[in-house]
Amino acid sequence: MGPLLTLHVLAASAGLFPFLQTFSWEGRITAVFRTSLLLLGPQETLIHMQGGPLLASPFSLRVDGPLAIGGMDIPLVERMPVSKEGWHIDIAGCLRLSLDGVRSYRSPLVAQGQVDPEALGIAAQILRNEGSGGGFNDIPGLQVGAIEIQKALIDGEPERLLAATRQLIGLGPGLTPSGDDFLVGCLKGLWLLAPREPDLCNMIGLLRSALTPRLGEQTTCVGAEFIRQALDGQFAEILDRAAAVLLAPANAGDVVSEISRLLAQGETSGVDTAQGLLTCLDALLHPHPNPPPSRGRGKDAIGTVIRLNLAPMRCGKWSG
Repeated sequence: MGPLLTLHVLAASAGLFPFLQTFSWEGRITAVFRTSLLLLGPQETLIHMQGGPLLASPFSLRVDGPLAIGGMDIPLVERMPVSKEGWHIDIAGCLRLSLDGVRSYRSPLVAQGQVDPEALGIAAQILRNEGSGGGFNDIPGLQVGAIEIQKALIDGEPERLLAATRQLIGLGPGLTPSGDDFLVGCLKGLWLLAPREPDLCNMIGLLRSALTPRLGEQTTCVGAEFIRQALDGQFAEILDRAAAVLLAPANAGDVVSEISRLLAQGETSGVDTAQGLLTCLDALLHPHPNPPPSRGRGKDAIGTVIRLNLAPMRCGKWSG
């Protein structure tokens, strides 16, 4: 066996720090992607090891430089051992992560400004132009749940919102089903506006207390962790950046850059997340009782509720 390839961890989601500060533990690889790994640490903790400029999940370790899993001397596969000792994490005897000097990242809970309607319109246009098409209309439960979420937000009905979110959890294929991605985007929208809206804080509290206990039974372990973190106000850095550029005073170039970055995440997970975010913000900023007719298929197409006419999107698979 050759020497260990050492990579330096530059940043980590704040929720992982208790485990990074624990002197030693054992774990394993639970999923292998082209440019990232999903590890299982102590207490069944998910750890997403990735490259790139921003954290792609609320449970990520970001290493310096690109991460080419397929180019490793030893092929990495599920269930290979992971161990932590001191300030290093060793993976399958061929990869070492150095934790010396890692930066902690936590999602901001206070928005620095109001949502800019023009920025929201630009983001919707980017979603129409760059988001992959098809699919979203092929999951009837997701259509109905998304429509009900927007109606509940428009009418300010927490119990109706709860019922609608329950319809979405676990809908669609992949490690993060489309319904989970859409819901995470919606929750980011709620958290973005909640500091100034006590009613939204109450909505989030209701969703957290009602949804958290059974998440593990309703969706994948990865989807459940994304939703659990979102209910606590913690999101991927990429999603936080995309939401932040929608605040006034908005810069059109920043909106294009950050929304496009979000849309590129995973196979279509970023698209579904963006649609959830924009759907939520549009409902909360521009509530009205009579949305225009849909340009989509049939009266139940998602456009019947989304005034921005966001194009229906295909269900996504999270691939880090």
